[in-house]
Amino acid sequence: MSHLEREDRTETEALWLEKLHEAEHWYEIAIARTKRVLNEYDSMSPSSRDLELKRALKFQNEAMDEYAEVFAQLMSESQRAEKGAPTKPQTQQRRSRTSGKAKPLYKRAGST
Repeated sequence: MSHLEREDRTETEALWLEKLHEAEHWYEIAIARTKRVLNEYDSMSPSSRDLELKRALKFQNEAMDEYAEVFAQLMSESQRAEKGAPTKPQTQQRRSRTSGKAKPLYKRAGST
């Protein structure tokens, strides 16, 4: 492996690690949101508490899926680099978690 290939591998892994830390951050926010809803559940109006819990759990599930997807991509990139295969270009877009119209998690955090 040449010096340039090692640098490219290190840079690619660093970018994926950054994405992994961001996904982990949003997962922690989602868990905190779910805990808050659960703590306030009994004091919420009966008409809204199930909806709030459903939203919090959905957000938590999406955040967990995002983390798992980024983790899998990081592992894939690492394995590809270990085998000496070229890494994918950084501009390539990943598939959406759910649909082509899914918004990034950070744009939905705190939304109700």
